[in-house]
Amino acid sequence: MATPLLVGLGAIGAALAGRHLVRTGVIGARRGADQWVKGGFKAKLDRKEAIDILGLKDTPQLRTRLKDAHRQIMISNHPDRGGSPYLASKINEAKDLLEKLEGKGDSVYRLMDMIWSVQIVSLTYAFFAVVYFASPLRPIPHLEG
Repeated sequence: MATPLLVGLGAIGAALAGRHLVRTGVIGARRGADQWVKGGFKAKLDRKEAIDILGLKDTPQLRTRLKDAHRQIMISNHPDRGGSPYLASKINEAKDLLEKLEGKGDSVYRLMDMIWSVQIVSLTYAFFAVVYFASPLRPIPHLEG
């Protein structure tokens, strides 16, 4: 008779402990309101805020994920679908800023790729020139004399 009573009290204790852990955020996801950034937008949008607006992380894959993140957030916040025009403008501003900032870095990488391509082509020509002129199979011009 005492066993069912102990099992019941144990279940109630476990439920209360679990409820407390979920409410404090130890178990499960954070509350919805806690995920939002406190306060409004800054007067001048910077890179960190643009990344936060689009829900991205500052990783090397930022450029590849930018377009998809912008599309997903605009689907749910587009003014034609009941979203806020102000939020839509901030989302577009964040995308434009990140594309501009990331594009500057790309020009350096394009320049480096171009330099490497030129070096590889010149090394290839030099290699074939050495092979051609050092080859024993190359016909030796006859000396007149």
